Amino acid sequence: MTTAFSDAQAAQLALIVDAVVEKRLQASADARKAADDAAAAAAAAAAAATPAPPPPPPNPVTATPAQLLAAATGVPAPSAQPLTALPSANPLAGKPAYVRFPSVSQAVLLEIMSHKLSFKDLIKLDVSYSRVSTETVLSLGEGGRINCDNKVTSKHFATPAVMLNCLSVYFDVLTYHIGSSMGFEAAFTVSHAWHITQRRILQFAATYKWNSIISFLEEYYYKRIAEMLDGQFSGWWNTDSNLESFWLAGNLLTGSSGSTLLSSRAPGARSVPSGNSSASSSTRKDESKPKSEQICYAFLAGACASPCRHGRKHEKPST
Repeated sequence: MTTAFSDAQAAQLALIVDAVVEKRLQASADARKAADDAAAAAAAAAAAATPAPPPPPPNPVTATPAQLLAAATGVPAPSAQPLTALPSANPLAGKPAYVRFPSVSQAVLLEIMSHKLSFKDLIKLDVSYSRVSTETVLSLGEGGRINCDNKVTSKHFATPAVMLNCLSVYFDVLTYHIGSSMGFEAAFTVSHAWHITQRRILQFAATYKWNSIISFLEEYYYKRIAEMLDGQFSGWWNTDSNLESFWLAGNLLTGSSGSTLLSSRAPGARSVPSGNSSASSSTRKDESKPKSEQICYAFLAGACASPCRHGRKHEKPST
């Protein structure tokens, strides 16, 4: 059934519809505003919970101490000199041994670094070595054995200056090798050993006959070689009162009173004849032992072939 509205009723109905629509639109707008307000409040709460980042650090002070002093006292600082590159402290840095020591043959360098250089071959470190003649003497030893002695030691090391010159090169090469392979402390040990050895030789030379000093140094050298082959380098720092008593006591220079230790001939000490002594290849800590029971330190250093020409034992001492 169709209901007819009058114009007045239609107008009233339109007003009611418009009011309902407007009310719904207002409710929707209020809901959106409430949601936006809630989101803003949540963001503000989150921002309040997060600490503010720290301020940036202050710029570093680039002024020099002189400039800071000038700013504090009011006295102008002197103008700084321009920086210039320093020259290389060591032009041989990183170079091998044969470049660092051109006057020493590579064969001798290898013998030094492997602790195989014999005492008499130290003379090869002297520039005048090629001008020195050698002399070989044959002698009849125990049991009919023929000994072949190269009597060059006393001739080559005729003065303390020659001995010191050779040893200075020896320790220079040794310090380089030990430093490059074992580090600073080992290199310092060897370097300081040279200063101790040099001072000791000069003290001996002012008190004792030079031939007896050479005999002492030869045996002392071979004992240090044996230690270095075992990785010990501090033995050069030590004195050896047994060797000093045996080789130096009783061999004072004319007018010299000697040291307290060696002022008189010690038991078992003897004068040393000129030339190289064949007894210098073994230890003399106990002279009561027969020669066949003594250790040959020259053999331990690789400087004496078997059988021992002096009749001593070619074996490592028991520890």
